[in-house]
Amino acid sequence: MASIETEGVLGNQFVASRLDPRGQADVKDGEIIESAAPLVLSDLFKKTSAFLDSSQKAINNATHGPRRI
Repeated sequence: MASIETEGVLGNQFVASRLDPRGQADVKDGEIIESAAPLVLSDLFKKTSAFLDSSQKAINNATHGPRRI
């Protein structure tokens, strides 16, 4: 199994490979290596930001009541 990983939060990306626990033979030229989708930090930050915004709105509504526009 191979995956694209990052050194630290903003570090260089590299291909990491793990040994097959089933004892499969080495990869030969032209073979395809199974891989996992890379983690994209910018996507994670966007989701976290949206979650925090939503949480802040819920906290404001709970403590101050809904605002009327």
